[in-house]
Amino acid sequence: MSLVSLEADLHIALERNEFRLLFQPIVDLHGPRVVGAEALLRWRHPWKVCLAPKEFLGIAEEAGVIVPVTRWIIQRVCRLAAEWRRRLPQPVNFYISVNLSGAVLRDPELRDYVARSSRRPAHHRAFEVRSLPKAA
Repeated sequence: MSLVSLEADLHIALERNEFRLLFQPIVDLHGPRVVGAEALLRWRHPWKVCLAPKEFLGIAEEAGVIVPVTRWIIQRVCRLAAEWRRRLPQPVNFYISVNLSGAVLRDPELRDYVARSSRRPAHHRAFEVRSLPKAA
């Protein structure tokens, strides 16, 4: 599969609902108990089984689709977090970690988008910043 083909497919992957989130537990070793989860993006490409982020996020950033993909992640995570909070016994401080790229952090609408999506006070929101691997 060529980079050009992969980039073209990325532009329509959101419309085709090809992205999936997996969640890796975050454990408090003093408890031990699960205190949160890290959201992990996967792309169920129609010609491949499942692509890991290192195979497409660099291309998504270069192609300019990383912001809409990240907004999809944020919206989905906020919805799931609200659902999980309703189901967990109170008071549980459960959180979901979302990794953001530099391009997303430069999005001037990021703060407002997160605030609208989460409907939670600012101190309930935290994002982790990691560099993305460059496309091969």
